[in-house]
Amino acid sequence: LSRIEAGMTTLSESEVDLQILIEDSIRIAQGRVDSGQTKITTHMTTEPPPVLCDSRLLKQVFLNILSNALKFTPDHGEVTVTVGYADDSGAWIKIADTGIGIPADRLDDVMQPFTQLEGSLVRSYEGTGLGLPLAKQFMELHGGTFNIDSDKGKGTVVTLRLPRERSCGAAEMRLRAAAGRVAK
Repeated sequence: LSRIEAGMTTLSESEVDLQILIEDSIRIAQGRVDSGQTKITTHMTTEPPPVLCDSRLLKQVFLNILSNALKFTPDHGEVTVTVGYADDSGAWIKIADTGIGIPADRLDDVMQPFTQLEGSLVRSYEGTGLGLPLAKQFMELHGGTFNIDSDKGKGTVVTLRLPRERSCGAAEMRLRAAAGRVAK
């Protein structure tokens, strides 16, 4: 987190199939579920083109959000991952759960490093309170956005957006232009 805040984190970008990256992340996250009673479903509204991104950091974003969704969703609950693409705005990913939710007045708090909503000495949920702040920072490094909406007792929806410029058609043109500037 300190490296990101100091501007010392750089992206190791490559062309990535977003659908495969998400499926890999779901497979890893599902393996972490103790009871196996929480269902993860995936919907593809519009298949996104490959994106130019740091696959390691983007996978970490997905894993952090999926881990939270699974951790805070009781048995027999559901986590839904919806992926889409719009030519004017780029790729988007929504991860929604039917978990315990976050009170509206505490949404800003969960985005602060090392913050957990449960303040007791004996916590019901493990964690350091870094998952969401890191995910937001990694999305911003990609020029993307991170939005969280939640209703206490009803669940949480995290929406991630990668800008259109990250789609490989637009990204390749940007890289070629940058290479042309360097070559001069």
